[in-house]
Amino acid sequence: MSYICWKRDVFFLKVNKDYTSQICPNCGTHTGKKDLSERIHRCNVCNYTTYRDVAAAQVIRNRGVLAVGQPVGLQIASGGVLSGASSNASLDKIP
Repeated sequence: MSYICWKRDVFFLKVNKDYTSQICPNCGTHTGKKDLSERIHRCNVCNYTTYRDVAAAQVIRNRGVLAVGQPVGLQIASGGVLSGASSNASLDKIP
């Protein structure tokens, strides 16, 4: 990945992936270790709920954005939807 970014003159930065499933991407609270069978992230402080993998990806995104000195927004610039991602996945269906 770093080689491809270098070749295309695109900035590349590695961020620390540790504990991403234990941090709330919304408020930054350490929510504690979860079993692998627990697939939903729920923050008791800010009540943010999403899929565990989505929360971990948001934490990684936040760390990357902060590392380059940009403020972290709550939505992606393209309106909250990544290109190629299905927009029919609803958080309303989270148990």
